Amino acid sequence: MLIGRKTMSVRGMTCLASSPYAKQMDLGPDPRQHRGMPPSAFHEVLVELVRRSAEVLAPAWARALPVLDPALPVTCVDTSASEPLVVERRADLVLLFGDAAKPSLVLIAEVQLRVDAAKPWAWSQYVVAMRNRWKCDVALLIIAPDPKVARWASKPIPLEVRGGSIRPLVLGSREFPRMDLADLAGHPHATVLHALMHCRDLTDVPLAQQALVDIEMLPSQERVGYYRILQRHLSPSFLALPEADMIPIELRYFQEWLDDAKAEARAEGRANGSHAQLVRTITRQLGRTVALPGPEALARMEALPLETLEQLAEDLLDFGSIDDLDNWLARH
Repeated sequence: MLIGRKTMSVRGMTCLASSPYAKQMDLGPDPRQHRGMPPSAFHEVLVELVRRSAEVLAPAWARALPVLDPALPVTCVDTSASEPLVVERRADLVLLFGDAAKPSLVLIAEVQLRVDAAKPWAWSQYVVAMRNRWKCDVALLIIAPDPKVARWASKPIPLEVRGGSIRPLVLGSREFPRMDLADLAGHPHATVLHALMHCRDLTDVPLAQQALVDIEMLPSQERVGYYRILQRHLSPSFLALPEADMIPIELRYFQEWLDDAKAEARAEGRANGSHAQLVRTITRQLGRTVALPGPEALARMEALPLETLEQLAEDLLDFGSIDDLDNWLARH
């Protein structure tokens, strides 16, 4: 299975994917804090997890979605390596069921983290464009971890004045196909995806534990990235699991250092000493996780208002390289 800009073949299903995630695991800001920016990094992580676990998920999806035929062969290709259609670059995943050259069904899969009034317009464009290109039936699948977003996404999308509409298939945290731990074992991407979909309140401890164990199979940088995303998006009791001892200590305890530094900064207002302490804490953590900032970046950090500096302290845990700091400072 080849990831990135190369073709990925999975049981004959063709998957046209737009995620840049394979270039670098950049987990970015918390998606629960929408700032009018491009798709959040958490969104990209979920898209990539679906793409990389397609072989494992296909049978489970077929059981949950009656429009899919589990007997059909499936092949997966990256959209960036295929015909440069704008809709394919914007859609998260396009799955072709049947013959890759002449599929019997096209499934457009979109990960949706928040209510967005503009998305149904885009989704209707995807459906019409895919019908025109492939000349076959098309279904729209929305994967929405938040139950409120799942309910919103399930509403029919009007197409014309006489009542024609698109009825999305929606998999929320409750509807997302649940697989047995035995079937997930050895498939870290599918296990992490299941944990993120089913363990937001950590009611399923065995699944969270299995995710921590399976992550150990991955390369170091990817492994640390998934630790970060699980730590951020699962219940706080996630870190109390015995398996959480595998998480690098700097990731487990940085949040405590950060909270202490921010508390002191808030207590003393904008006093130079508190501001400087937070800059030192950020610089120290950057040195541990990516690299020490250069003089220019350090000067820009020192010039940031306290509130912006606190946001940097939250976001830096997701940086994959020192370039992420430069990009962050350029946006702020």
